[in-house]
Amino acid sequence: MRGRVQLSPAVCAAHWDGMERLFSAVFLLSGFLAQSGGTENLVNCIVGKACMLPCRFSAAGSEVIHWYRGDTVIHSFYYGQDQLAKQNLDFHNRTSLFENQIASGNASLLLRGVKIQDGGRYRCYSSTLQGSLELFVHLKVSAPIQSVDMEATREKVRCLSRNIYPAPNVSWSTSPSELSDVLQASTNCTKQADGLFSVEGEIRILGTRSDLTYICSITSADKTQTWRISLKSQDMTGTVGQALTIPCLAQRELTDFTLVWSFMRQEQFSNILTFNSRTGERTTNWSHQAKLDETQAQSGNGSLQLQNLNSQENAGTYNCTFSGFQSTHTVLTHINITGAATDGSFSNVKIIVGVISVVLILFLLGVGGYCIYVKKKGCSKKNNQQSPQNKEMEPMNHNQN
Repeated sequence: MRGRVQLSPAVCAAHWDGMERLFSAVFLLSGFLAQSGGTENLVNCIVGKACMLPCRFSAAGSEVIHWYRGDTVIHSFYYGQDQLAKQNLDFHNRTSLFENQIASGNASLLLRGVKIQDGGRYRCYSSTLQGSLELFVHLKVSAPIQSVDMEATREKVRCLSRNIYPAPNVSWSTSPSELSDVLQASTNCTKQADGLFSVEGEIRILGTRSDLTYICSITSADKTQTWRISLKSQDMTGTVGQALTIPCLAQRELTDFTLVWSFMRQEQFSNILTFNSRTGERTTNWSHQAKLDETQAQSGNGSLQLQNLNSQENAGTYNCTFSGFQSTHTVLTHINITGAATDGSFSNVKIIVGVISVVLILFLLGVGGYCIYVKKKGCSKKNNQQSPQNKEMEPMNHNQN
């Protein structure tokens, strides 16, 4: 007859500590006895994302799984459950196994919220009733370029990007091309507190070359990404009451791009229109004045036509931007409006002309009134002079009779 012994909690705790010491000894010894899984797996992980470190073994029951980085315990599993009491705190709540797949030989580790510091060599140890196995995974961490911003003044153009790893390369060029020493370009690369890099490039605008397009290229360290940001600045003059076409041409052939026109005047921003080349969708806020040829826009000609220019409303800076895959091209157009209505002078002229007209009318009315008055007065005097003569002739006529 077989008997069953039930241990008290205190005895269980002592038994558990003993088993852990036994496991530790076995695991240290297994480093020499475990079979090697061959070549090391390379896994590329992106900062902030989840990443899987692969590990497979031949399942045979009583599975024991340990993940290490060096001597640091990353994750442990035995007795049919996770054993995380000795897990390194840097990995707390960030690791898990695919427990429903362990019985079929999957010991892969899911690592969430990947950090720069997580990079390195990991060891996957698995043990069953039939033996043990060690596999190695090299985790390579990267933070790809997500976006590049460009800023421009009358003197300089800057491009900047943040949260990149490893540090990227920044280069400048122009179209048409100019000598690099003439461009006077500079680049600053700064390591952030989280280990990521931010880069900022700057180039001096050549004031005598208004036809130049300034191009900033940021390339990732592994050269799998190259973001190309370009900017052109131009000046134009329009006439009050007339139409004006603002040119904006893409630097190169684009597919699936977005075209955005906006306007800035005295630090007040307004969106003019947006056009999506893939869907053909267009939204317009200046439908009363701004026109875009969508057929031309699809081929990279995003020129905007403004109708009936007004000096008070249309003078300012117009921004045209083509945005495609890892590519942005911006054209800044500074527009000045001239003509009779420029700077309110037309209104002043109208007032002056109006005043002169009123004065002239009043003067003519006064002269006319005076002439009428003089004429009437002259007629009255003539009549008075003729009356005594008639009286003198009356007695003479009477005497003759």
